[in-house]
Amino acid sequence: MLKDIPTFENEDEEREFWATHDSTEYIDWSKATPVYFDRGRSFSMTHPRWPRVLQLLLTLSLPVVMLAVDIRIVTGHWFTHREYAQADFPPDPYGLTAAERTRLADVCVDYLATTAPLSLLADLRLPSGDQAFNARELRHMADVPAVFR
Repeated sequence: MLKDIPTFENEDEEREFWATHDSTEYIDWSKATPVYFDRGRSFSMTHPRWPRVLQLLLTLSLPVVMLAVDIRIVTGHWFTHREYAQADFPPDPYGLTAAERTRLADVCVDYLATTAPLSLLADLRLPSGDQAFNARELRHMADVPAVFR
């Protein structure tokens, strides 16, 4: 014959009771039925929201990070050297050689990747002695580092 389960005042009292008593004296476990919980439901009281927030932040920031990394990759010295060295790279419409184009590109990359002053580009000369950038282009290039960095 099974004993009656006592009435408890609180959880602590119940916890103490079951820590010192055998449940088989109070419950016929052969008549127990399994209980299944729906795994698809979210229990807000027991399930923290920070993993979902972190997932959202990663989802939103990943394209921005990937774009920034791609921009940094294609604005490196190695990339301009590789591109100008390709046999099928189109010729310069102004007649500059690949070496001259690479020299100009290297200075532009240095300007973008460092905190160099705009005078670096303003002082840049073509092989003919003309300025590489006109006033309008220099005004434009003054804003580019702010976007690039």
